[in-house]
Amino acid sequence: MLMDGLKRAESKLVSLNQELSEINESIRLNLDDITDTAVNRIDELKDNEEILKLKIRWARAKAKEQIRQFRRNAWNEVKRVVPRLRAIGRFSASHLKTGVSRVKEITGLGEISEQPSEAISRRLIEFQDQVKNMPFVYRRLFRIEPIVSDERLFAGRRTELQTLQKDFDLWKKGVPGAAAIIGERGSGKTTLINDVIKESYTGYSVVIINFVQTDIDPDVFFETLRMRLKVDKAGNWDELYEGLNPDAPVVCIIENMHNLFLRKIGGFGVIDDLMGFISKSRDRIYWVITSGLYGWQYLDKVLRVSRNFSQVIKLHNLDPDEMQEIIMRRHRLSGYNLRLKASDTVEHNRKFRKLNTEQEKQDYLTERLFRNLSEKSDGNIAVAMLLWLNAVTDVGTDYIEIEPDMELDNSFVRFLTTEELFALVVLIQHEVLNASEMAGVLRIDEHDADLLLRQMSNRGYVRKFEVNYSVHPFFYRPIVRSLSTRNMLH
Repeated sequence: MLMDGLKRAESKLVSLNQELSEINESIRLNLDDITDTAVNRIDELKDNEEILKLKIRWARAKAKEQIRQFRRNAWNEVKRVVPRLRAIGRFSASHLKTGVSRVKEITGLGEISEQPSEAISRRLIEFQDQVKNMPFVYRRLFRIEPIVSDERLFAGRRTELQTLQKDFDLWKKGVPGAAAIIGERGSGKTTLINDVIKESYTGYSVVIINFVQTDIDPDVFFETLRMRLKVDKAGNWDELYEGLNPDAPVVCIIENMHNLFLRKIGGFGVIDDLMGFISKSRDRIYWVITSGLYGWQYLDKVLRVSRNFSQVIKLHNLDPDEMQEIIMRRHRLSGYNLRLKASDTVEHNRKFRKLNTEQEKQDYLTERLFRNLSEKSDGNIAVAMLLWLNAVTDVGTDYIEIEPDMELDNSFVRFLTTEELFALVVLIQHEVLNASEMAGVLRIDEHDADLLLRQMSNRGYVRKFEVNYSVHPFFYRPIVRSLSTRNMLH
């Protein structure tokens, strides 16, 4: 048994020895491959590290170059911009200084270098001299008066003209009608009347009665109307109506209805008579009246005169395009070329500097010109034409040069006394008054009213013709704005 055990042990040892030999041989054979693989991987890691180092060095160099380039660009931009900033700064400081001085003048906080009356007189004299030096044809084309015969000057107000034509067409079909045309002084009421007469009233008897000054005597008014309507005998309004020929309808135009009342006790008799007769006779007479805006507004509040009319047409303020059409028609007829001059403010305007061609610059200045003209005139044609003439800076043999930026100093309105303000309200509402009529409205002595009107006339913003007074058209707009701001004019 012992021998058998020894034999089995020997066999096991031989087997184990053989396995150990095989393991040793396997290790010997695989170790080279493992070593080679390890060495290769180490080499790869070494190469990647070098590449990474190179990339880092390249990135650093690139970043340094970019920084240097940025510094160069920044310095060049600073050298380019700083002179412009200095120029803009000088211009802004000058503009701010001018603005502050302007605000001080308007508010009364600044020193008064010139008395308001002297400034107005100087301004009027300069304007009159400027107009006198303009070509005769140009002065004629820009006269402030209604257009009567030259159809080339008619422009705008097409909507209002169509409204009048439609209302008249209804009246011809038997629908009683009457129209009122309302607008500020110089807004084109008479021109519109002349246009509608040619367009619509041909074939009809047209009676035009223009009251150019205040007329509040009921008897005188009745006789004027009777004679113009060609009624032989009539002692009262009923007889006047019966005297009208129903087979011969008439168009009766009353211009300046605001001159038929006086804002005092007993001053509305003529208006009452006229409104009553209009209501009674609308089947035989097509009535068209014109009235100043502020006089009409007062009458409508007191007497509700608008109820007597089928159409109340208030002439709207003209927009820049309509204003351009009206002004340029007159200018083109003169034969002169229009040249627009850029002011210092426009020269520094970023949008203007970006324009490349001269035509683009002229188009920009044209748009700016008529926008300013419309804003400063509030769409009033007469005021716009005066501002246009005032904006002329040079007259050549074949051109008229105008500066689009119109700077108007209207600070004089803050120096007006309470008495002057109330007198101006009356003049705006009535448009034309003499000293006696002003005294009746303000309830003051006629001598005091005459002195007050003379003083305002001497200062320039009120003008006198014969015995009557009215607000000077050059100062009409700032005065209306001032009175409206003070809630004195509605």
